[in-house]
Amino acid sequence: ALADEALGILEPRVDEHAAQGLLADALALRAVMRRGDEQRALYARAVDLATKSGDAGALSRSLSNRAAWTEVDDGQWDLALADFRRAAELAPTPTARLICITNEVDTLVRLGRYAEAIETGTAALTESWAIGLERAGALVETNVAEAQVLSGDPEPGLAHARRAGVLLTENPGFRSATCRIEAHYAVWNDDERLLA
Repeated sequence: ALADEALGILEPRVDEHAAQGLLADALALRAVMRRGDEQRALYARAVDLATKSGDAGALSRSLSNRAAWTEVDDGQWDLALADFRRAAELAPTPTARLICITNEVDTLVRLGRYAEAIETGTAALTESWAIGLERAGALVETNVAEAQVLSGDPEPGLAHARRAGVLLTENPGFRSATCRIEAHYAVWNDDERLLA
């Protein structure tokens, strides 16, 4: 409803440079609630308006949302990966950048590109730790852990999963991903101590 209200206010001002980034954000919000061709068209328009506006943050959000809600759902992994990477480059804050990189690393894991996922994620973790964003980097760390376990290098993966699990204790939904990684490790290694 808020997205529709914002569209009603901004749509008549689409030619005004300042309104284009805001309109792109409103279109992206509306697109989340739609599916199929309508959703694709809304995201295409949001990306176009954000590009025209020169608002890097709006473009980052539009690209990231398009990738997460349309391209991933459609199985267009390479397009999603390109959009997540561009969104990370344009992200207006370190936390927004980490969110984009979390999705990028997750996409790399889904593509089976584990070494690249580990490299990209580890670089982001180093960056996040250096600026005091350990908790914000916990989801990247979870994806790095999964990539390490799936690549056949479970020891560092388990360490990353446990560290991320501690950082994610206040979010049971995300914390469950670290528990799943620990369970995979235990099954992989027939470690009954971890399965108890």
